[in-house]
Formats: sequence, structure tokens, C-alpha cells
Amino acid sequence: MKKVQINISFVMVLLGTWGMYAIVLGFATNFLGGVCGLQSYQISLVLGISAAAACALQVATGEIVSRIEKLQMHTVLLIAGLLMLCGLALMYAQLLPLLTIGGMVLSCTVLQTIPGIVTSMAIDGVARGLPLLYNMTRGFGSISYGLSAVLTGRLLASLGPEVIPVLSGMLALLLTGATVWFTFCGTRHLPNFTREKRQKLDTGFLKTHPLFVLLLLGGTLICVSHFLVGSFVQLIIEAKGGGQREQGIATAITSVCSLPITFSFTYLMKKIKVRRMAQLGAVMVMAKPIGLLLSASPGGVYIAMATQMLGYGLYEISMVNYLAQIMEPEEAVRVQSYLSATMSAGSVAAMFAGGTLCQFLGVQAMVAISAAFALSGACIVLVWMQKIKK
Repeated sequence: MKKVQINISFVMVLLGTWGMYAIVLGFATNFLGGVCGLQSYQISLVLGISAAAACALQVATGEIVSRIEKLQMHTVLLIAGLLMLCGLALMYAQLLPLLTIGGMVLSCTVLQTIPGIVTSMAIDGVARGLPLLYNMTRGFGSISYGLSAVLTGRLLASLGPEVIPVLSGMLALLLTGATVWFTFCGTRHLPNFTREKRQKLDTGFLKTHPLFVLLLLGGTLICVSHFLVGSFVQLIIEAKGGGQREQGIATAITSVCSLPITFSFTYLMKKIKVRRMAQLGAVMVMAKPIGLLLSASPGGVYIAMATQMLGYGLYEISMVNYLAQIMEPEEAVRVQSYLSATMSAGSVAAMFAGGTLCQFLGVQAMVAISAAFALSGACIVLVWMQKIKK
């Protein structure tokens, strides 16, 4: 019974997390442009600031949790959920333009750290004996992402961007409540790793893991490519003749097409080496920007977005499991925090540059630059990824 409760509560955590991710980050340009009246380069600045703050917060979170034995990731996630509610409240109130933008920055910053916190919480719990079916349950996050994107795209057309903080607030409440349930299902009773073991991992971690650093570099470049096209879907769709509904569909496709990989990944791990799948995913990341370059209509965009199944969708889940296999269990929180920080670092560059590139060079130029980053990141991952040592 406890195993069922743990997995159900974790599914609810994923539903809240990725539903908010689709709504807030997927439609950030709509809110900042429609409600706050910002132009593309100003939107890039706002999103870039939040991404930079999220990157620093990811690393800081991993280091703090690694040093404070009593501090657990479920506590950090609960704090993040409460902060998310505060940011969404400021977005909804719209008291002053500066406060509204500040609420958006807070929401985007916290939201970009939450997936890393959730992953670290799951990997750390499994390493300590938690009966969590992580690879199977994470597919529900993709379902939530897709449904939330489609729903938001449709409601935006009729109700306007004010619907964004309302829908996100409901999911933030779901996330907070589910985190409390997950904690009381057994997480708080799990044994901690000893402080002595942790202290050995506190100094010179990156210096003693050079291949890990190279993988982070390759992953950062891949994430730049991913977020360049993912954060400015509105501009891409508009350039291809579509609107908000088409934007919602395109955003949803990226998650829905990842479901077969997500739900079958445990089986795939038995047939194919995780390292090979991560390398394949890294190479296939290039397919989406190349497809977007060639597309001439929203239908072409849909096809390009569907390539994420074997691209970033496969790369992300494979890399999480790959690092979990090659690193010590006691390093799980720190390693996943660094991995999540590469996502934030990639989004920093993408969000700072994406809107500016679109406004001054055009959407096609931005997509072409995205493809170049994908190629560079894939080359690093292919060359430097070490074999898993059993």
C-alpha cells in the first residue's frame, strides 16, 4: 500500500511540475508581451535574468543539501512550491508593471529549478531504498505538459494571457499538497547517508570528475539549442502563419511524442546501453531545428516538434540514468543538481539571445543558430562520454 501511495503522490508532483512548466515558460512571451507590453528583446532580458538566477540556484541547492545532512530534497521542493505561489500571486494581481514582471521572474526562476529538485529527490530516494518507479512515473509529467499546453493555447485565444497565473496557481497547489503527501508516505523515514561519506565528496568534485565536466559542457550546448526553439515557439509559429492555438498544439506535441520513450525506457535499458541512447538523443536534437528551418507552415512545425521523441526527450532521460549508473549513490543529489544546472545555463543563453536574434536577425536565423549549437553539443557528448563501468 505504501508503495502505491509513494508512486501516486510522485505522479501528482510530476503533474503539477510539468503542467506549470508548459503554461508559465511555454507561454511566457504571451504574458510578458500581452500583459506587460514588452518587446521581444525585453522579453529575452527578463527570461534571461530568471534563467541565470535559476542556474545559480540549482548549483547552490545541490551544494547546500550535500552539506546539511538533515536537509532533504522534499523540504526544498515544498519551499519551492510556496515561492511559486507567491510569484503567481504577483502575476495575477497586476498591481504595478514592475511587480508583475517581478512575479514572472520569481515564478520562472523557481520553476526552472523544480524539475532538478524533483529528479534529485527521486534519484536520492531510490538510492536509499524508496520503492519508486521513477522511469515509469515520469511519463505522466509529459502528459501533463501536453494537456496543459493545449488547454492554455485554447484559453488564451478566448480569455487572454491573464489565464496563465490562474491555471498555474492550481497546479502549484497540487504540487505543494502532493509533496507533503510524498513526504509522509515514507521519505522522511529513509536512512540518510553518513556525514563522513558526504564530506569526502565536498571538495574538488568537478576537478576529480573531468569527463563529467565535459558532459556538462556538451549538455549545456544541447540545452541552448533546445531552449532557443522551445522558449520562442510563439514567434516561430507566427512566422509560419499560425496563431495561439497552433502554438499550444506545437508545444503539446513535444511532450506527447516523448511518451513512448518515457514509458518504455525501463524495457529499453535492458536491450540497449544507456550510453548509446544518450548519444543517439544528442545527435537527434539537431533534427528539430533543421525541420523548423525547412518547414513552411504550422504543419511542418508539428512534424519538426515530433522529432523530440528521439532527440531531447531521449537524451534527457538517458543522461539522468547514465549518470546515476556511473556515479556513487551518495553523489546523486549533487550530480543531478549539476545536470539540471546545465539546463538552466542553456536556457540563460537561449533566453537572453533568442528574442534579440528574432527581432534583429529574424526567426530563421535564430533557428539556424540553434542547429549549430545542437551540432557542437552532440560532438562533445559523442567524443567524451565514457563507458559505464559495471
